[in-house]
Amino acid sequence: MAESASRGHALRLLAGGAVGGVLAWVVCLVVFGLAMGAPAMPWVILGGVTTLVFFAAGQAVQVLTAEAATTVALAAALGSYLIRAAGVAVVLIVAQPFAADAANPVLVPTMIAVVVGWLAAEIWTFTRLRVMVFDPPAEGGS
Repeated sequence: MAESASRGHALRLLAGGAVGGVLAWVVCLVVFGLAMGAPAMPWVILGGVTTLVFFAAGQAVQVLTAEAATTVALAAALGSYLIRAAGVAVVLIVAQPFAADAANPVLVPTMIAVVVGWLAAEIWTFTRLRVMVFDPPAEGGS
């Protein structure tokens, strides 16, 4: 089955964002590992994994609905966001009682760094997509 341009663009955005998010997460692992030691690592891992799953799931929905009608794609994206945001909230609520040690300040900064890394890479990737800005000529027309 041939890949459509829309699906190809969505896949490139997924890959680009994932690379940026993982790179930001690796930086957090190194920086917080050196600065705070082993007690910080579970929180850096939790923050990175949670954020990467959140963004990957959202981008996967866009890949799956790339060829759908705009109303279907919008409903899927909004529904996916609602489920993912609730999931992140649950993770943070469940983790809160365990985050009373000195390493807990790394959870939110890690999540923010991964978000910024993902979005920066996704924007960079988007600026390099070759998206047609006009309709192709009709077949047989003048």
